[in-house]
Amino acid sequence: MRLFLAVLLMAGAACAQTGELDKLKQDLENANKRLEALEKDKQKRDLEDELRKEMDKPEPASTGGSSGLGSVALGGGVQAKLLDLSFDLLAVGGTSTATDEVIRSLQGGDHDPHRRGFTIQNFEITGTGAVDPYFNGEAHIVLKIDQDGETGIELEEAFLTTTCLPFGFQIKAGQLFESFGRNNPTHPHTWQFVDQPMVNSRFMGPDGLRSQGAELSWLAPTPWYLLATAGVFNANGGTTYSFVNEEESPFYVNTDGHDVATLKDLQYLARLSSNIDLGDTISTTIGASWAHGPNSTGGSADTDIIGADFYLRWKPLQNDQGWPFVQFQAEWMGRRFEQARGFDEAGTAFEHDTLWDWGYYVQAVWGFTHRWTIGARWDQGRGEIASEDPDNFNFDPRYRASVALTFYPSEFSKIRLQYNYDHGSAIDSFHGSHTDEHSVWLQIEFLLGKHGAHKF
Repeated sequence: MRLFLAVLLMAGAACAQTGELDKLKQDLENANKRLEALEKDKQKRDLEDELRKEMDKPEPASTGGSSGLGSVALGGGVQAKLLDLSFDLLAVGGTSTATDEVIRSLQGGDHDPHRRGFTIQNFEITGTGAVDPYFNGEAHIVLKIDQDGETGIELEEAFLTTTCLPFGFQIKAGQLFESFGRNNPTHPHTWQFVDQPMVNSRFMGPDGLRSQGAELSWLAPTPWYLLATAGVFNANGGTTYSFVNEEESPFYVNTDGHDVATLKDLQYLARLSSNIDLGDTISTTIGASWAHGPNSTGGSADTDIIGADFYLRWKPLQNDQGWPFVQFQAEWMGRRFEQARGFDEAGTAFEHDTLWDWGYYVQAVWGFTHRWTIGARWDQGRGEIASEDPDNFNFDPRYRASVALTFYPSEFSKIRLQYNYDHGSAIDSFHGSHTDEHSVWLQIEFLLGKHGAHKF
């Protein structure tokens, strides 16, 4: 009996221990489930908090009336704008002592006034935006109305710019204005005068020096600003004026197409510019440029253009929205044009020769009170190169003096009154009655959309 009771007690104790173990196991499983639920709940709350923060972030503020059409989230809070659009119109009206034919030769720029009466100089559609974290994109489409009332459309620029190359490097590639000097890379709405400088018309052509290619720039790690640029481009086309320009060349044309067989068939560019601050109120920029490539006279003949430019800006520390200020700008260019041996269109033989010409402009603009500026410019050009067209005296010895008064109702519009005095021997030689021509132009501009920063 005692033995039986002892066995029963031992069995009961084992059962009790087994029950306690089962209960402990169940409690442990329940605790694990509660921990998992708490962890999932925490993760959910963290995710909700993160999403709420992203949704509560303000959109980046637009500048200058940007008309962005939307944006794309790239992760990490980075957003890429799809497109910023702007529309800019330049129109001018006026009169001159010169005939319309002479005006079109005097005003060598494609966006200059080209007749008495009215001229639509430029209607520009611009699209810019961030493609992704690695590239920005930019395009400029221009519409013009010629002297016959016909509308022309051209793709002025369309290129990509890198945004994240190391060591201060940047690449621009596509159709673009070459970085030669100060005036060539700019658009007409940024000019301080109604027309482009005469030396730019002579050396860069009516539309400026631009082509398809690429530029590599390097911002040197120096205590002062130092930028070096090198470029390579196609050498042929209507906008490679001093090179293989077979469309409207003022030179002998002896090429039948222009294939790129070797590196010598391309056009090259180099530029070096630096900024120097002269105290807190005066800043300066100096630069030197060089362009080289084959020309339209055939064979191995080529062209070199060299240039030097200087810019100074004075603005006092105490000013009224940027006024008053003084800007001074000067640019000189020289051209070595190698003429190959051959025959002109009349069948007259000409010998191999190397010709030189040069030109420059000097201009100053004074912002004397809020919204008002007055400017003066002197242009001169001369040299050995002469045009084969007797009605084109853009290469004969000439000089021009200009005075312009400008009123800016806002940063999106301007009204400009300009007087030009032109003097050149060719005016008398080819057109008889005038050695001096006087012109008065009234220009108006309006801009819709994004207003880009002005170049320093």
